[in-house]
Amino acid sequence: MSADLLSLPPRDEAGALRVVVECPRGSQVKLKYSPGLGTFVLSRPLAAGVAYPYDWGFVPGTQAADGDPVDAMVLLDAATFPGVVVCCRPLAVLELEQNAGSGTTASSPRRRRRAARPWP
Repeated sequence: MSADLLSLPPRDEAGALRVVVECPRGSQVKLKYSPGLGTFVLSRPLAAGVAYPYDWGFVPGTQAADGDPVDAMVLLDAATFPGVVVCCRPLAVLELEQNAGSGTTASSPRRRRRAARPWP
């Protein structure tokens, strides 16, 4: 039986922020966690020549304005794998807007993403 990654506590016993990796560094596809399946599913390929520069994922046990878990970017010199939980120290908050051509509307809420570094 697999654990529901969305229901993990957002912090560990030492207070480090947990980040569940969805799209590892170097990935050329967008993956999304499906709690119903208990696994990661292919969302879409990225544009030709584009890859994730760092691991991207979500902070479990949180909810952003759009209803999804809070996004996080993990600043690590190596790629991990989808489903890996990385305990991190928050570094910054990035406020991003999506272009209207990306399938969102002008009224879409801004996505606040967290940049985090692995906890020693």
